[in-house]
Amino acid sequence: MKKQIQSIAGIAVFVAAAGISTSVVAADAAKSAAGSDGANRYTQALITKMDVNRDGKVTKAEFMKFVEAQFDFLDKDKSGQLDTSEIMNKEYFSRPANMD
Repeated sequence: MKKQIQSIAGIAVFVAAAGISTSVVAADAAKSAAGSDGANRYTQALITKMDVNRDGKVTKAEFMKFVEAQFDFLDKDKSGQLDTSEIMNKEYFSRPANMD
């Protein structure tokens, strides 16, 4: 069960990270194709999104709340399960960076 939760959390983080801001990644990629500045900004955007109390760190509770919100957003049919069509939701990947 713990391994399944870890797998789900890993997928959710990947999906959430991809949905944070494709524009940030695209802009950074164009600006610094060979450097790591884009990855650093992308990571910072993700941390900022999860860091509810704005202390610069993400607690397990903040992380889990973020992942749960991403899961709930993707679970369009509210079945409590995600299928391929829900995970690959184009609306999710094209949403603005500031959308919660």
